[in-house]
Amino acid sequence: MIRIRELREARGLQQKQLSIDLGVSQPTISDWESGRKHPSSKSVAKIADYFDVSIDYLLSRADNPDMPDTHKENLTSLAPPPPTIEDVLKHEGITNPEYINSLKNIIELMRRDEHNADFADEFTPKEYGTK
Repeated sequence: MIRIRELREARGLQQKQLSIDLGVSQPTISDWESGRKHPSSKSVAKIADYFDVSIDYLLSRADNPDMPDTHKENLTSLAPPPPTIEDVLKHEGITNPEYINSLKNIIELMRRDEHNADFADEFTPKEYGTK
């Protein structure tokens, strides 16, 4: 017996919302929960990831919902690291260290400016407003 209904109800989700989140139809969720149909192995993995449980727990083959840490580490290690600013610039053909440092400084100033703008919006009285 697949524990989809149990997990969905524990999170307070309706079948419709779960179907949207998983990219399937609501009748499909209903069929899975009732046992009329069974999800594909790809869908089982997606459901387990969505609820952050092991596949064994989802399929009622284990009582512990936690995914073993070794599997979590393996999943994390499969994701490539995000590119660095230097990687992006080199990909665009910008290799001059002075240009790279200048662009990094500009990006840092933009981040600060964006943070300050958010701060100003948060603490400026509405009657004065911001641009």
